[in-house]
Amino acid sequence: DDVEQTIKCTLNAVTAASSCFFVAAQGGFDGGEFAPVAYEFFTEIFNIYESSILESNIQQKILVDLVGTLLVSAKCFSQSDYESLITKVTQYSARLVKKTDQCKTVMLCSHLFYSEETGYTNSKRALECLQ
Repeated sequence: DDVEQTIKCTLNAVTAASSCFFVAAQGGFDGGEFAPVAYEFFTEIFNIYESSILESNIQQKILVDLVGTLLVSAKCFSQSDYESLITKVTQYSARLVKKTDQCKTVMLCSHLFYSEETGYTNSKRALECLQ
């Protein structure tokens, strides 16, 4: 499906932008110019998701990919941008039609709210996902 491929390519671009951020930071440079690019890619993915992804199985696959990409690129974003992105993905997950997909995906989203690896820990929001 072309739309699914577009989203996967855009997710790869987010990963590339966040990688550039980390490489620049390791080299002593300000990698901050890559964070807005990565954020804009996520915004476009959300627009495509809302307007073009109608099949529930594809929606669930894309949300799983989004969670994985956010976990990898979390440190690239400011706290407010990261919270905005993970809240949006969690909202999409909670709206999945199939309850089993909804439960699995929201459970995955709980990792976005509490991960020592990413440095973002909001135990209250993680618990809300699991309830």
